[in-house]
Amino acid sequence: MKIMYTLSLLLFLPLFSCQKEKHPPFSQVPIYEENIAGFQALEDSLRAICQNPKGQMGIYVYDAQLDKSFSIAGDTLFPLASVYKLPIVASLLAAQEAGKLSLFDSIRLNLEDRRHSGCFMDWDTTGKTNFTPKIEDLALYMMRYSDNCATDALLRQLGGPEFVQAQLKSWMVSDININRYLIEIFIDLANRELPEDQSLWTYSRATQILSTSPWSERKVARRKFLWDRRDQGSPKAFVHLLKGLDQEHWLNANSSQWLRDCLLSCRTGRYFLPKVLPPNRQVAHKTGSLPGIYNDAGWIEREAGQRPIYYAVFLKNAFGKPKKERARIAAAMKQLLAFQALPKTALVFN
Repeated sequence: MKIMYTLSLLLFLPLFSCQKEKHPPFSQVPIYEENIAGFQALEDSLRAICQNPKGQMGIYVYDAQLDKSFSIAGDTLFPLASVYKLPIVASLLAAQEAGKLSLFDSIRLNLEDRRHSGCFMDWDTTGKTNFTPKIEDLALYMMRYSDNCATDALLRQLGGPEFVQAQLKSWMVSDININRYLIEIFIDLANRELPEDQSLWTYSRATQILSTSPWSERKVARRKFLWDRRDQGSPKAFVHLLKGLDQEHWLNANSSQWLRDCLLSCRTGRYFLPKVLPPNRQVAHKTGSLPGIYNDAGWIEREAGQRPIYYAVFLKNAFGKPKKERARIAAAMKQLLAFQALPKTALVFN
């Protein structure tokens, strides 16, 4: 297992040792309004997917090649689940550019810094109780594997959710709320409370608190969670954020490229995508899920010389069988991946 842990760390090295070829600067990529009819057909197909009365789906799409967008409940707030990690990593990159930290800084962590539902420290079987990962590694754990203890550690390093919210405000990004640490979210989902002293927010304390919550209370808490405006965001706001980050409006070229490579390496939410992507397609995204909540936000890169299509597909209050609910996101992604902006083609949606 020690060998497997070492190999898992080595997997991250190619991502940062050699960058992938970056798409051309947006100023050099012309806009052609060629497949407007096809874009309307795409919207119609996604509206049909959203008509399921069980749960609510929100979609916002912006095709940078056509310079066209459409919204299906795109201004509605949805619980973000792990998609909220995207604004966190963007704020981390902004903090590095401002000289507040470096991705090569290390953070001291111990087993009490673990979080439920995913933590890199659980991979280790050597008996270590203390860890000193680099911020860059934690950021990759968070985005690639949706690591929860990495997320809370990075939030603490930034100064808390308030820092991320302030960063979004400085970018004039509204309708994205980052308010809580993940440990708070997990406790809220159990209808329990943490002590006021954050130094007591340990893995052991959280485990003890969660053990006192019966299923009946958790079921009620999950319904309440859907309508809590904290840690929620709209599909439209996320597309605005994604576009600004990718097009280097708020980050420099190196940071934007780092983020792009990070999103291209995402390993969660594979059930939202087909096993084999269409030719000349890459998906740079972040996914998230909690009980009754399924989200995917990112962009689809297409043939060389074409601008990407940015999207956010969110689903809430969907308490059917998880496989069936995830299939709704997958159906939307299938349509997005199939769409061709250039050249003019006859689209077939089936």
